[in-house]
Amino acid sequence: MKRRHLRSGAKRLTALLLLFALPILPVFAADELPVPTDYPEGSPEAAMAALAEAAAPSYTIVAMGFKNTVTGEEHYFNPDIHMVAASLYKTPLNMIYAERIARGEMSWDERFNGRSYREVQQASLTYSDNPTSVSLLADIGDWQGLRRNAAEYLGEDSEDTDYLRRTNRFTVREMVHCMDLLQTQSERFPGVLDCLKLSAPGKFLKTNDPPYEIAQKYGNLNEGGTFLHAAGVIYTEEPIAVCVMTYGPTDSVSLFSGFVELVTDYTEESIVRRKAEEERLAEEKRRAEEERLAEEQAQREAEAQRIRAAELAEQERLVKQAEEAEAQRIRQTRRKGVLLTLVILFLLLTALAVGLRKSGAITYISARLCRQPIGVKNVKKEKNPRAALRRWMLLPLFIFSLALCLLDFSGEERGIRSLRSPGTELSSAFTGVKQQALDGITTIRKTYRLAPGTLAPAPDENGYGVAETADEILALFEEAKLLLNGREPLFSADTPFLSEYGIHYYYDESILALVWCQNIMEDDWEHFATFSEVFLSDASQFRRKLSDDVFGAGAHKFPTDMATEVNAVLASSGDFYRFRPLGMCVYDGVLYRLDTEKVDSCGVDENGDLIFIPAGTLQTEEEANAFIQEHHIDFTLSFGPIMIENHEPVYHSFYALGEANIRYPRCCLAQDGPLHYIEMVLKDHATVWGVTQMMMELGVERCYALDGGQTGTIVMQGTALNPSIYGYGNGAQRVQSDIIYFASAIPESERRS
Repeated sequence: MKRRHLRSGAKRLTALLLLFALPILPVFAADELPVPTDYPEGSPEAAMAALAEAAAPSYTIVAMGFKNTVTGEEHYFNPDIHMVAASLYKTPLNMIYAERIARGEMSWDERFNGRSYREVQQASLTYSDNPTSVSLLADIGDWQGLRRNAAEYLGEDSEDTDYLRRTNRFTVREMVHCMDLLQTQSERFPGVLDCLKLSAPGKFLKTNDPPYEIAQKYGNLNEGGTFLHAAGVIYTEEPIAVCVMTYGPTDSVSLFSGFVELVTDYTEESIVRRKAEEERLAEEKRRAEEERLAEEQAQREAEAQRIRAAELAEQERLVKQAEEAEAQRIRQTRRKGVLLTLVILFLLLTALAVGLRKSGAITYISARLCRQPIGVKNVKKEKNPRAALRRWMLLPLFIFSLALCLLDFSGEERGIRSLRSPGTELSSAFTGVKQQALDGITTIRKTYRLAPGTLAPAPDENGYGVAETADEILALFEEAKLLLNGREPLFSADTPFLSEYGIHYYYDESILALVWCQNIMEDDWEHFATFSEVFLSDASQFRRKLSDDVFGAGAHKFPTDMATEVNAVLASSGDFYRFRPLGMCVYDGVLYRLDTEKVDSCGVDENGDLIFIPAGTLQTEEEANAFIQEHHIDFTLSFGPIMIENHEPVYHSFYALGEANIRYPRCCLAQDGPLHYIEMVLKDHATVWGVTQMMMELGVERCYALDGGQTGTIVMQGTALNPSIYGYGNGAQRVQSDIIYFASAIPESERRS
């Protein structure tokens, strides 16, 4: 800040400048002077010490430090020396007001000395205007008011007396913490980074025009000594929060350009090393996974062989048992046949004897045997004894033939059965099992379908509920057995849901939807997540709504309001297509936008399946329309990236949307089989790769990233159920341009009372 000549009568300006001058006296406490330190050779600390020695005399106080906002790695040289910050204080000062705007406590049109805050913010941060900044400081009250309100930004305790009494004296560590928070939670502080990106081109951190975008706030004060500072964010692949503070003469060009080169080179080398290590670990994990899968496959094959062997043994046992039973039956039949034949022969002989005697045949036979003449005297009852003999001899022949037929039938039956092969017996067994299965089917589920472009039926209010235990949901799964149709739910008795939030659900014969909260782990990080799980009867129940039902409409609405308009059972935020006009946009089967060069898109086809479209796949409208027709795409979502495809994770070293490699609240949509969907909204901060690992642990088939941050929302029964990091408890929402939703398909006239 350059010295200004005071004009007579400008009392207010004089008072303000005195306000800046007061904190200078003293600059340091006696124990705050830097102490030379031996740093490990080749370390960033040693490099910063060498840079300070080369760019400034030994009596000049130099402090500097930086932090990787993605990994959290940080390095410092003299980080805890308190120096008069000059204009650096304007960054935390404006963060206080920007956060009030984000919370809805203040508007951009709030007036300060006759100017709107939007004008004041740019004047204070981009152009470092002192009177404007002091008007903001005066609105808060004093330096202690500033420090108390900005303590969180600086990583300090707002009630620490030593911290509060330092007025406009800050440390490098505090300013790096401030810039790190500003970058990682920029949505809390709208406009601040945009103004800092325009500040002081070609100077301070931007000296010699480094090949990176830089947001910076500088401080320059000549009053009893020279203070020259700069703090900001350097946008390498992984943004870096930095600060340099000096007291005394320096070669500022060498110092600032050398510092930027030092931290960017170190960060880029760290990224290369870390990516190489990640690739190595990923390769090791891939190999371990392949070995695990191969081992599991071998175990499955061994188990299958064991089962097949057991089945064959059982089949052989059953065939043998059947043959033994058949042989036993044949033996019993034969014994009965022999007994029957003996009885018949006995009756035959008895009848024959009686018949021959009565007919005179016996007399005839006796006479013939004794060579006696046959006359009337010897044959009393039969005029032709020879004919009588022949007639009575036919009777035993007939009865004997009948007995033989009975025995032959038994033998024939035995022969037929003995010719049956084990395969024929097994086929008969399978036929019996199939018949038993068909006999068990007593109910056929009716499928409902929503006509395109029609309003879905209003949900049945009796279908909603809130369960307190997992057993209630398991009972609900049993009730919905026909709808689930063998599909395995993600929610189970072992799901560690947070009971204080309850398990919200809706069920009718066409849809089952659950919403619950749980803590989920990512390596050593524990995250608070809200899950929704949906089972549908038909793909027509999975839909998308634009805020005014017309592509490109400017209206933004709360997700709860849009969900109510379309009678949604469960709804969630989409891709906020009006906020980021990228990707492929299809609505009701019509292509409205094609810009797929940078982002992955996700289509939903007529079967309700997620169809992924990687960036750069479709270049022309002809290709896009052919793709839509071929895959019967109903609508698309364009945010991304693709996270999981066919149970395999997809890694992205860089992605154009959503700050994929920076920790933010996240939202994603997954599919795990036909008409089975899972959505997760993460309240805490994570990278896209971190969320990918979480969803891989859950075993989903496909997963796609949606807009997170303030946007991610899950709605049921008119309420936003996911606690938001930007709100206070449940129900916090952000107006948006679109939602995706799931609807009931059962007409109100067919509902059960």
